[in-house]
Amino acid sequence: MKLGPYILAAGLLVPLAASAQTPSPASRPPPDPRYVEAARARAPSLALALEASTTAVAECNKLGYHCTVQVSDAAGEIIVLLSGDGAGMRSLHLMKPKPVSVYMHKVASSNARELAKTDPQLAELIKGDGAIAFGGALPILVGGELIGVITVSGTPNGTMDEACGQAGLNKIAAQLK
Repeated sequence: MKLGPYILAAGLLVPLAASAQTPSPASRPPPDPRYVEAARARAPSLALALEASTTAVAECNKLGYHCTVQVSDAAGEIIVLLSGDGAGMRSLHLMKPKPVSVYMHKVASSNARELAKTDPQLAELIKGDGAIAFGGALPILVGGELIGVITVSGTPNGTMDEACGQAGLNKIAAQLK
């Protein structure tokens, strides 16, 4: 027996009307033009982001670890997110805050605690989420301009995460523009 969408009302399953499931195109608000027409922030190409991230995953695998790698653009929007075979949910969770200090200071996230000594805003952010200060996020720079961040999570420490990310960056460095 195939069940359609139902709601629980007064202890009974009540079928939802088909029209309640999906709003008609006429009733949907128009998309925000800032997102439809806006150019993407400066970033490595998709091909380079994939090459860097697959290289980082392979490097971690060589070390015996299963990791998650994200490459994001200059505005922090994701270009590529790879969660390698066997990578745990913890790697996804810990990866998300790591790039914060990189976007603020254009240096590896392993420097965040030291930077927080002279940056009260960063210090407050770290108090709220200590993973911001974990190593594993590296800037992608072209001529000193931040065009993105590669973030790795899944090894026992940030130093190893950063080594895997650096392997990815090294692979694409000559091709970055």
